[in-house]
Amino acid sequence: MKLTIVACVVTYSLTVQHSLDCKGIDYNDFVSYWGDGVCDDGTRGIYLNCIEMRCDDGDCGRCECSNTCEYASNGECDDGGIDADYNFCGIGTDCKDCNYTISSPSNP
Repeated sequence: MKLTIVACVVTYSLTVQHSLDCKGIDYNDFVSYWGDGVCDDGTRGIYLNCIEMRCDDGDCGRCECSNTCEYASNGECDDGGIDADYNFCGIGTDCKDCNYTISSPSNP
């Protein structure tokens, strides 16, 4: 009788995703600049003043957004942006749930 032993080795690899600023520039440590009280408008080499970055988490002032998402105001951020729970709607369309620092006056 011939006994065959088959060994199976499973390997996993962790892919580190790089973060891009609003201009598409790879910036690994943007989190230390995001919401730090200083508007990152490109002056320090990183640009976070866009709706995708929630206008530097409010550091850059007015961040226009709305509550036009089908799932707006349901208690979960659905716009697919930073810290969003889901990616069901366009960025900036679930203003209340996504805690945008400053919203458009017409869409509180």
